[in-house]
Amino acid sequence: PALGNHPGDDHFFDFHSNLPLTGILLSNATLVSTDFKNSIFRSALLLSADLTNANLKNTDFTGADLTGAVMEGADGKNSVFAGAVLDGVSFSTGDIKNADFRGASLLGAGLSALRGASKALFTGAYYDSSTKLAPGMTTNGMVYVPEPQAGTLMTAGLIGLLWFERRTSASGWAGARRPSTAR
Repeated sequence: PALGNHPGDDHFFDFHSNLPLTGILLSNATLVSTDFKNSIFRSALLLSADLTNANLKNTDFTGADLTGAVMEGADGKNSVFAGAVLDGVSFSTGDIKNADFRGASLLGAGLSALRGASKALFTGAYYDSSTKLAPGMTTNGMVYVPEPQAGTLMTAGLIGLLWFERRTSASGWAGARRPSTAR
């Protein structure tokens, strides 16, 4: 089947090497064992996509959003994930030798058994306390994002609620319209 903007489509064992897939929407797609070698996924949306055992060698994911994607056993050697969002990604048994993750967001990512991590670039990549790093992977040059404190979150929520209330009541959007005083 042809690739398209069809979230949840099953592309099991498809061969899509050398494709320009910039900006494509493949969220929730099943792309198990798919060959995407040398493809371009710049700014693509692959939210919760299943890329288990996919061939991602030399693939460009610059600025792509792969939040929650499953990439177990994927071969990402020499690939570019610069500025990509990989929050909550499960990528623990793949290979990323010589891959570029500069400026990528890896919050809560599972990278625990990733091969080649010591040979990949992570300068400026973001991680937090729930990011599971691969053995030999250092956080030198990476940016730690601390967990927000409960008080900070509550304050931010209250400020947002007050702002929303003020904006909606001024525009008459919230609730019934106020009766006019002019007759």
